[in-house]
Amino acid sequence: MEENTMDLKKMTFDLHQKLESVARLKKLASGDLSLQEYKEILIRFHGFLEPMEAQIDDLMYKNKRLQDLQKDLIKLDINCAEIPQCKDLPKLYTDENRYAFIYVMEGSRNGGMFLSKILQEKLPSAPLHYFYGMGPQTMAYFQELKSSILTKDLDQKKLVESVQECYLKMIKWFEY
Repeated sequence: MEENTMDLKKMTFDLHQKLESVARLKKLASGDLSLQEYKEILIRFHGFLEPMEAQIDDLMYKNKRLQDLQKDLIKLDINCAEIPQCKDLPKLYTDENRYAFIYVMEGSRNGGMFLSKILQEKLPSAPLHYFYGMGPQTMAYFQELKSSILTKDLDQKKLVESVQECYLKMIKWFEY
């Protein structure tokens, strides 16, 4: 089971790296940005996440991330209802599509923990609910989630393709 997860990670690693190398996200990872730039990145996350999470059943995806993101945006005086939404989203027609999206978003919680530490130091006025997420429980939660996904009766090839599509759509959205 763990071997399949590692294969999923390996088979999508290049696109994961490409997403992390998008200029705005690279700047976020360094912590070398203004509060205004931080707001713009959170707005972009919201524009992608909100329409995606709305399409997934709560029983399938119990720990949705939009609420934490909205807390941060509200604290930054941003009206979430006015945020433009991404129109070119990954497909969510199959379980492979939906679990791929969940895998990508929940996997990003690990990176969020790293980011929250950097941002807390370099941008102390920034709200960090979205990136801090589950705090110290993040790694254990994600390991359990990965195992859960791999116990499902999913076509592994389609799951990999769906993860790749999710990364590609996110790269396009964040390269605005």
